[in-house]
Formats: sequence, structure tokens, C-alpha cells
Amino acid sequence: MTEWLDLALAYDPVARRSDLVLGADGDLVMDETPATPMLISLGSDRRARPDDPLPAWPPPPPQPSPAPNAGVPVFGSVSSGPSREHPTW
Repeated sequence: MTEWLDLALAYDPVARRSDLVLGADGDLVMDETPATPMLISLGSDRRARPDDPLPAWPPPPPQPSPAPNAGVPVFGSVSSGPSREHPTW
């Protein structure tokens, strides 16, 4: 006998939310681990107040993050020309 039996939740780190898991046959998947109760505990820090605003639905699509080196000059490249500190060989 299992100590845990709950509907399975899957966490999406990109969207930062959880959703129920559906099996290949379209039925809800059962979870026999403590993962689902832990996700619920971590994601529910308080009850909503009557004046809390509702989240926008559907949520806006995630915006792409800028490239890690965006705005950093590249010495010796075609766009910036040769540099005395970093000659182009």
C-alpha cells in the first residue's frame, strides 16, 4: 500500500506553473510519490483575498531573453575594425 496517492502534477519551469498530467489514453495520471503534495504546498502560500486581482488568461507569451553578449563590442571584428590592443591577424 502506498502512503501517497494523488492526481499527478507536472511543473513547467518556463511558464512557472503546474498542470495536471494526462496519460496517453487521455485519463488523469495518478501519482504515488510526495511530489504532487509538495508542489501544492510550495505553490500555495496563502488564500486569496476577495480584492486580489485575477491573473490574465491566457498568460502572455514569454519574451525572448537578450543574447548573453548583446551590446559588448567585439575587438578585431569587421564591424568595429582592427584595434591596437587586439590586432587582427
